Amino acid sequence: MKAKLISALFLTTVIFGTTAGVSNAQFRSNRPNINIQMQDGVPSLPGIDFSDDQKEKLKDVSEEVRNRMGEILTSEQQDDLKAAIKAGNNPKETMESFDLSSEDKTKLKKVQEWQRKEIFNVLTDEQKQKIMQLRQRQGGGNPFGNIRG
Repeated sequence: MKAKLISALFLTTVIFGTTAGVSNAQFRSNRPNINIQMQDGVPSLPGIDFSDDQKEKLKDVSEEVRNRMGEILTSEQQDDLKAAIKAGNNPKETMESFDLSSEDKTKLKKVQEWQRKEIFNVLTDEQKQKIMQLRQRQGGGNPFGNIRG
């Protein structure tokens, strides 16, 4: 469960930034609230349906993120992050409170960039457009950065 929350956090931050809900948690923000429910490593996004093949690929990405995060964060840090998510606190702020080395910060950034690219490759053009629209309504920019299809 702990690992699923953490990978859900990364998936959610890739798509919507740090203010979207993970599992049943909602992160406080001045932006409009979008509650994202995770089911078996797959986000439930308003107006976006995933094919069975996409669901499997997203599950694989989530599992790989869990593995990579487990190699970077200590068990205690993972527990702290899980507790922050359940409490509705901003996970980015919690992560910033960890005494991570610059090397670990770089590794986490690379995991998130890898995940962003993998998700981008799984989505259809229509799904990407819908996510962009949801993200813009939330007050954010392009969740995929400079990734091009």
